[in-house]
Amino acid sequence: MARELSQRAKQGSAKDVDRIMEHLHTDHSLAEIKAADFALDFIRSEEGTDCIRRYLFSGTGMQRNYSANYFRRRGMRSLLLQAWEQGAIDEIQAFCR
Repeated sequence: MARELSQRAKQGSAKDVDRIMEHLHTDHSLAEIKAADFALDFIRSEEGTDCIRRYLFSGTGMQRNYSANYFRRRGMRSLLLQAWEQGAIDEIQAFCR
C-alpha cells in the first residue's frame, strides 16, 4: 500500500491526490494514515497542490489537518491563515511549528 501511495504521489494528478486522501479517515489503520501523510510530501505538481488546497478548505477534519501539515511544511503561512480565518482549520493547525 505504501508503495502504491508513493507512486501516486510522484504522478501527482488530482485523481492521485484523491486516492491518497481516501486513506485519511478514522476507520483506517495508523499505518495507512502515516503512509498517506508520507506520500503527500511527494506531491509537487501544480494540479496535485491545487487538489490538496481544496481538501484544506473542504475535506474531512483529518484531511484538513494533513493538508495543513502539507502547506506548513512548505512555509505557505498565508494560505494557512486564510484557511483559519474561514474556519476550515483551527489555530493549532494553522500556527503550530
